[in-house]
Formats: sequence, C-alpha cells, structure tokens
Amino acid sequence: MDILLKGIIHDAIFAPSGLVYLLYSYLNKSSRPRIKRWIKTRSKSVLKIEKADIIIHSSSLGETKNSLIFSELIRDKLHNDGLKPHIAHTVFTETPFETFRNVHVIPIPLFSFLVKFIPNSLKLLIFYEKDIWPGYIISAKYKGSKIGIVSGKISKRSAELYRKFRMREIFSYVDFVFSAGDEFTERFEYAGFKNVQSSVDLKNLIFIKNYNFTSDRYKKHKAIVGISLRGNEEVEFLLKTREILKDYALFIAPRHDFEGTKKFLMGKGIDFISLTNISDYTLRSILSERKTKVFLIEGYGMIDKLLPYVSFAFVGGTILPFGGHNVLEPISFGLPVAVGENLWNIKDKDELTQSGVMFVVKSPEEFASIIKKGVDRQKILGYVERKRSRAEQELGKIYSKIKEVLGEKFV
Repeated sequence: MDILLKGIIHDAIFAPSGLVYLLYSYLNKSSRPRIKRWIKTRSKSVLKIEKADIIIHSSSLGETKNSLIFSELIRDKLHNDGLKPHIAHTVFTETPFETFRNVHVIPIPLFSFLVKFIPNSLKLLIFYEKDIWPGYIISAKYKGSKIGIVSGKISKRSAELYRKFRMREIFSYVDFVFSAGDEFTERFEYAGFKNVQSSVDLKNLIFIKNYNFTSDRYKKHKAIVGISLRGNEEVEFLLKTREILKDYALFIAPRHDFEGTKKFLMGKGIDFISLTNISDYTLRSILSERKTKVFLIEGYGMIDKLLPYVSFAFVGGTILPFGGHNVLEPISFGLPVAVGENLWNIKDKDELTQSGVMFVVKSPEEFASIIKKGVDRQKILGYVERKRSRAEQELGKIYSKIKEVLGEKFV
C-alpha cells in the first residue's frame, strides 16, 4: 500500500477519536485547564521545523532530559568522525517544552499535521523511550527518513493494542529498536516491530555526563536535598529529619506542587527561602552562611546545579504510594540516596541497596541515623564507575547502528 494512502487511512481512523477525547476533556472541568495548556503550548511552537538531519523525540520532562544527554553524546561522536548533523528535539508534553530551550512541541499527532511539521532534510527520526506515534512514523517514512527507537519501552497493554489494530506494516518502517531490556524486547516483537535487540535503560547515560562531578574537588556540605517530593507527608518527613540533625541544611524540591508546598511551609511557621534560580555562586554563599536552614526549589532544571554540593539525597514518591522516581540522577553525582518503602517503579532496587548506594528508611530517626553514621564513599564511586562503563558500551553499539543506517556524511 502507498505510504501516502497509509497516512490518510491513519488519520481517518484516529482523528475522530482524538477529537472526541479533546472535546470530552474540555467539557470536563477537572481536565479543562490541562487541555487549555495543551492548546496554548502548541500555539507557541513552530508549525514546521525548517532544517534537521536528525530529530530525537521524547515526551516527559525526565525522558527529554535524558534524550538531550543522548543527543550531546551522539553529536560528539559524529563530530569526531567528521560528521556535522543538525539535530532537533521534539516533545509531546508541555513541561519539557517550557523547561528546555530549542525543543519543539509536535502538533496534533496525525499524519496530515506531522508531514508538514518535519523537514524534507530529515535523515533519521529517533524515538527516545516510549512516546511512539504511528503517524510520526508514517510521516518520517514518507519524507524518506530512517527511523529508530532507543531505550525503547512499551507497556503490555500498548503491545496488545498495536497487535489488535494490525500496526505491523507501519512498524516495519522502523529500521532498528534498542529496547530498555528483555521484557520490552518481547513486547516490541509481539506488537510487530522488527530488528529489535535488548539494550539497557539509557537513564544510565547520566553516569557518563556527570562523572566529573564525583571528583573530590566538589565540596559536599552538610545538606540534604529532597527530590520529586509528592505531598506534604514527604516534606514533613524531611523537616523532622533536619530537626534531628540540627546543623544540616534542607533543600525541598517538589515534583509539581510548588505553591502547595510553599503554603504548607508557611502554615507550619518554617523559616525558608524560595529559590527560583540557582548558580554555583548562590549555592556556595547560602551553604557557607547557613543563616537559613530550609530552601524551597521553585521550578524545574535546577537540581543538577545543586547535587554536586550536597551530601545526601532523598527521592520522593516513596513514602506516599507513588512507587518512587529517578534515583540514578543523584547517585551519578556520587551521592548516597534514601527512599521510603514504596519502590515498585525503581528498577534494580535490590542491586542498589546491596551495593550500598540506596537506603530504604522507615522513619526520620532512621534516616538521620544513617546520615550521622556516614556511608562508604568508595562503594558509591565503584557503582558509578560500573554504570558509566556499561553506558559507554551500549552507547557505542547504538552509535554504530546510527552510522550504519545513515550511510552518508552530512554537509
């Protein structure tokens, strides 16, 4: 079947259901603000990417952050080989578009919109992790682009739906898939993807990017940072931990609800400072003066600047039943990490605890006791080095495949 015809059929099938979903969400008072934000974000984005040899697509804030690291490392390898591609980034959700510069948000994910959005110069479209749109695949193929997936993830339900809707022919356009593990490889193959091979979750790329920050030249102050905190209960947990430690500073970084956390701290009469921007100078100053003990991080993209200077991290979503968030980021800076008992989203949790880099705590008293006792820094550095080495190895495999499918030099 002709590719253009596939695109038209795709839109005929999915456009009506997409319109119904948007109308239903808009009429629902609870979801209306989200839909308005979705529409407003797209009104600010470009209608077409004018030039790009490679596009890397992701969705969430965390995925996009990792995809930007991936892009930087791949670009360096290409430059070393004398290749100078123009790499663009696209996202589907609003937060990464608002957080990172030079990131484009895709229009409605239908062929008729996407085929106008992507440039004729496109040579390779890479889906990073799990935001895989059939309309995007058809559009890239129509433009003559190669298509790949890296750190690929697909839910069991999505795999079953793709198989039910017979997407196998569309997925045959994908030239390579590096899945995030064996279970995902099986799901991709079940859904109809070809050329799938098991790789690793590329969250490990941060162990390459942040390796220099494990150096002893970064002074670790008596300070704790709570990352991706969910709910006042997790904030309260860390406030009690700080009260026990007394001379430690506490940085509070909510996952989303900055205003709610601020009201909670004010309601408890906590003396705190809100930080909407962080520089190395600001951090050194406030950690040296230490007149204020509690700091509220109000915004995204600041944690990276903070992690080289603190001595312990707590990752949220683990006291309340959310299953936990990314623990690898603070560990990649050479930091020990504490978590609550709700850990079902944290991969390799047994390895992390047995390696002495992650500690499961049940109370503020237990957390404070671990901090006072201290941790074996060599165990953490050994873990970081093992992860860095594995990430380098996997990146090399992916880069070789990218060069193979491109098979040409860039101007």
